[in-house]
Amino acid sequence: MKKHYKIASLNICIEAPDFYSDCADWQAFEISENTFAGNVAKGGSVHHITCEITGDFKSVISRAGSSNFNEKPGAIGTVGCAKCGGEYYRNCNMGTSSGALTVFNPSENKSTTYFTGYSFKTMTDTRYLWNSVSLPQLLLFKGILLFHSSYITLNGKGYIFTGESGAGKSTQADLWHKYCGADIINGDKSAISVIDGVPYVHSVPVSGNSGICKNESYPLCGIILPVKSSENSVKRVTGVGAICKLTENIHLDFLFAEELNKCVEILLNVLSTVPVYELKCTPDERAVNEMKMTIDN
Repeated sequence: MKKHYKIASLNICIEAPDFYSDCADWQAFEISENTFAGNVAKGGSVHHITCEITGDFKSVISRAGSSNFNEKPGAIGTVGCAKCGGEYYRNCNMGTSSGALTVFNPSENKSTTYFTGYSFKTMTDTRYLWNSVSLPQLLLFKGILLFHSSYITLNGKGYIFTGESGAGKSTQADLWHKYCGADIINGDKSAISVIDGVPYVHSVPVSGNSGICKNESYPLCGIILPVKSSENSVKRVTGVGAICKLTENIHLDFLFAEELNKCVEILLNVLSTVPVYELKCTPDERAVNEMKMTIDN
């Protein structure tokens, strides 16, 4: 079975033995096979993901050398990685069991993700699929960064609030919706890329607990780092400081050195025209007024 999606300007074909669930977030990004073929024919960026069920990962991992695997804690289990020649291996466990193993070459437009019979149904659930197939890493090497953020648009311009959990991203997005009429496009994640020299922000088919996910893209005009405070103030963040703060909120674990290098390369391109602000803020209209005054001026 095949399904086709367009995510952050990337045309993706996923082929799998079955699709057990399809949440509303992913449905918003699904396109027909004809549309997919037309986009590719016009020169659109493309990636093919093949999902396969295997007895275990040993035979696949042996190609990279199991002793070369580096591991660290992940969202639902340990994440392991290895590199052999031009191939990258990412193993995302499901608790203590084998979950998904993705093999890809950044220079190619295809990848394969292996599942066990036990893990397949859970790991291909669309709530987890983006992580199972290593979507953040696949997007990265297409020039796209996936952020933990609340993404809004106002007057045809896109803005994201990004920061650690509890920083006030959703609160500030809600306030902008209430007091400025801003539209919340995605309440939990966004993707950033540069298209024909212009930075854009895109929605992605993952919205966390927010339940807000619209398939829309806009020119990116500002990145805002909210910090809870009793008073409101705005400070421009530039250079290395901006890159360090932003990389903390990008959905990458940087298990490969190449990931960090590519991430910085994209950020330097984006930040050449897009401002980053630290917003010390209260959870009320005063924070909106303070930030909006800076943006308008």
